[in-house]
Amino acid sequence: GIQAAVRSGLPEMKDCYEEWLKVQPALGGRVVVRFTIDTDDGVEGQVSKAQLVGDAGMGHLAMEGCVLSVMSALRFEPPLNGTMDVTYPLVFSSRDGG
Repeated sequence: GIQAAVRSGLPEMKDCYEEWLKVQPALGGRVVVRFTIDTDDGVEGQVSKAQLVGDAGMGHLAMEGCVLSVMSALRFEPPLNGTMDVTYPLVFSSRDGG
């Protein structure tokens, strides 16, 4: 369920990246996001906290903030035993390798 939910947000995350790639053509790299899935009603899981892990960012706060915003809006299957912490790596690179 986690991978499917993250995949559903990939087009929006790609849009975040491609918008900033126009401004900074060499932008690219790996972003590792740590997020907590929680549920209020037992029906749907939502992100209660999302952040970058340590130095695992690209150094572009606006682009990374956009990705975190998309991650925060994702919906998941509710965790069985309360909250669930997830660490998820994402890699962004331009088509021309820039």
